[in-house]
Amino acid sequence: PDTAAYLAEDGSAPSQADMLAMVDSLAARLLPRLTSQRRQARIALMFARRDRHLLAMLSTLAVGACFVPVDADTPHQRLASMLEDAEVDLILTDTEMQHALPLLRWSEWLAMPTPDVPLPPERGRDALAYILFTSGSTGRAKGVAVRLEGLSNLMQSA
Repeated sequence: PDTAAYLAEDGSAPSQADMLAMVDSLAARLLPRLTSQRRQARIALMFARRDRHLLAMLSTLAVGACFVPVDADTPHQRLASMLEDAEVDLILTDTEMQHALPLLRWSEWLAMPTPDVPLPPERGRDALAYILFTSGSTGRAKGVAVRLEGLSNLMQSA
């Protein structure tokens, strides 16, 4: 737990215990923002800082949602198409973007009080972990859905 979990862009190296505490806190703040009752929530992640992106990915998985990593430099029309295709419910970002979908900025996320709510139970291995968009041979981005089982297999082989 005291071993460094990652090297942050500010030069700090949070411990594994500190990272897990931060992920749990961010996840608890995120949970009330998820309103999708019809299916597993899908959250687009647009972060300029990689350490924030890592914490957002883990927090998204902790609430049982699927994350959709998106480059902040993606052209607007392509971005809109990707978000629509992935059926995104919320965008988490540290950029100054504007969008019709609900946005939660990093600074607002950190400033939210941490509610005392239990995180949802783990989803089955067939639940989505993330949707990754490829460039697409036709010029239109294509989403590839990766399930938790695939992510687990990847982690075990690393």
